Amino acid sequence: YEPNPSIRKYIPKYALFTLDGYKYVRFAIDSGVKSYTAAIVMLDNRDRVIDVIDVSEITGGASSSVPLKLHDRTSYVAVELKSVNDELLPLSPCGQLTLASLCVYAASVVAATLIVFADVFYSVRAVCDMFELESPITVGFGFFILPALAVAAASVLIAVAARVKKGIKVVLR
Repeated sequence: YEPNPSIRKYIPKYALFTLDGYKYVRFAIDSGVKSYTAAIVMLDNRDRVIDVIDVSEITGGASSSVPLKLHDRTSYVAVELKSVNDELLPLSPCGQLTLASLCVYAASVVAATLIVFADVFYSVRAVCDMFELESPITVGFGFFILPALAVAAASVLIAVAARVKKGIKVVLR
């Protein structure tokens, strides 16, 4: 297989193979690569992520990597090089979490939270009006803004923490 174009100068191709009932991946490595670190994403035949493994290898100029054992359900892999010869590489845009994507995510969480809170508010009011009861919720729609922002902030922090834990670069620009 051919990897992402951004890493082909280091790893021009790789092969998935089965040996003794186990699946492996092996990389062809450029002669200038003495060491590398990478994230190997294992995917099944439905494009679902099975696992992600971090790999560090000192190649010493060898033309191929050692075989890396994969999960038995792996149909293909995605490779993200993190560093080559102890030099950090920029991550591909699909692996980055940007400020713009965080803002879109936060806005969607705020909108969804406001809709749920508004639905509860107006449902309670409708039931109270129907049975001529006094509504326990006497504050207006502004009551829902603060909880919605708190939920959005917590969601963004959780998303960032999960990405950082997986080794995905967070780019705030």
